[in-house]
Amino acid sequence: MKALHAEVAKDLLDALLDDELSDVYLTSSDDVQVPACRFVLAARSTVLKRMLYGSFREAKSSTICMLGYDSVTLQAIVDFCAHNDISRCTAKLKQDETSIRQLVHLARAADYLELPGLEQLCECEIRARMTLHPPLACAVYDEAERSTEVSEYAMQMLECRPYVALDHGGDRATGGGIESLHSERLLDVVHNTQLGAGEFFLFRMMERWFQDAQLKDHNAALQTAHKCTQYLQFENIEPSLLLKEVKSCEFVSSELIFAAVAKQALRASQDRVWSLGCRGKEHVERVLVEGAGNRDANGMYYLIAPLANNDLYAKREVACGQQRVYTLSCSTKEEQYECRIFCSTLLTSGAIFNLQSMQKTSVVEPVFQPVLQIIELKEPESSVPTPIRKYYRVRVSDGEVHMAGTLATAWNSMVESKEVLARSICKILQYGLYEIDGTVCIHIREMSIVTTNPGQRFGRPIPLEEADGYSREHQSENLLSLYSCTHPRVQGAKDIKVPRTGWQVDDQGDGPVPSCTWMPPLRKADNLNTSYTSLRSSTSPISGNTEPHNGSS
Repeated sequence: MKALHAEVAKDLLDALLDDELSDVYLTSSDDVQVPACRFVLAARSTVLKRMLYGSFREAKSSTICMLGYDSVTLQAIVDFCAHNDISRCTAKLKQDETSIRQLVHLARAADYLELPGLEQLCECEIRARMTLHPPLACAVYDEAERSTEVSEYAMQMLECRPYVALDHGGDRATGGGIESLHSERLLDVVHNTQLGAGEFFLFRMMERWFQDAQLKDHNAALQTAHKCTQYLQFENIEPSLLLKEVKSCEFVSSELIFAAVAKQALRASQDRVWSLGCRGKEHVERVLVEGAGNRDANGMYYLIAPLANNDLYAKREVACGQQRVYTLSCSTKEEQYECRIFCSTLLTSGAIFNLQSMQKTSVVEPVFQPVLQIIELKEPESSVPTPIRKYYRVRVSDGEVHMAGTLATAWNSMVESKEVLARSICKILQYGLYEIDGTVCIHIREMSIVTTNPGQRFGRPIPLEEADGYSREHQSENLLSLYSCTHPRVQGAKDIKVPRTGWQVDDQGDGPVPSCTWMPPLRKADNLNTSYTSLRSSTSPISGNTEPHNGSS
């Protein structure tokens, strides 16, 4: 009987793809007629049901004008309604700005037509493409409706990875980057105080946007750039850069330069030491790394582990699909600091082989708590023995090898509420090991969710069942030292632990070397703006040609 039902289902699915059996045509904005089945569209979408079977005139017509959507979007909608899949659409789309905007359009159409499954497929595809090409986050944020999931994820990408998301690195074929933002969305980005980037970098990105936008409309670009300068924190730019590069910019006024220099002088007098601030979480000790040849190493590092003689800072990029964790360490040895920037794989390298060895030797190490990615998640099977029947089935990966397993029933509700997905990254805390047909499997009793959806599958893992000939030499090196420096401790009002200059490239790093800005936590409200008001009332603005005297900052 099951075989008969399967045959009937196959024939019906094949019929849905047969254009000769279509009874309605959807006319797109690019004047293409997309064939479809009226009944299937109505069965999947209540909006389409009202249109095709209600009192609208479309109910009696064999041609439906849907001029708000192009043919690619309409074909994807028809494909999804027929067989819950849009791979035919995504396979034709390139990895570029135009294509990701097309996917955002499709997600918006899915929302309007009340097709949540299609919207979810689009969101997963958009996240995956942004993760592989971070500059596309700008295009997504520009195209998406505010407060949607893809818009919020795009902004999260810009906040956490601005050095690779705002700057397309010259890859104009893929596109994206700050140039892809329209005026209104550009203002949103510049106004965001949580961007983990230096202010001079943001100014340079703003300049790049202006140079591109003015080719279309100089006056409009200049007006937008002027608005953006009200949100740029010029006081967090080195005085030499302010007076040499920023001051000569067409859209930056002399008044803004004067205000910045005055605030810097005021900050120095209050703190009794020269320092620059930065966006981000001001009440957490942090280090801003810029200019490194390894572009992914640039960004904001937050203090995560203050120890007696060693402090660790890390970037908060895991939720944005970064496969490596970038860390900065600062250790004290006698009268000097040793600083190092290194990266390691997020997933625990060699974890699956280690778990296999534990099962073979019947020794489970309680302290071994690997970080793994769930790459497959299936509902419980009714045909298996009773003890296993109630468990969700998974395959977990360390980025190189993946193994089968099950989740304890305590996780069923989180799976059903989409808090655990087929891309989630988890730290495995408690587990058991067992064998099925001679292959080691894992039963996960307790885990912590590192990130629900990083946007992609990490690595190209092979099944443990096929890994007998896989050499451990093929496993990626887990810890890579990129940059380092040693400098003496300076006794004073404030001891600068991480130097700005003096870094060198280590074996796994790429030049040029980075510059670093260490920022202690802000312990009281910043009163630079209110103090500057009184200073400004007794001082006239500098003219466009005035140079500061020594010690002006």
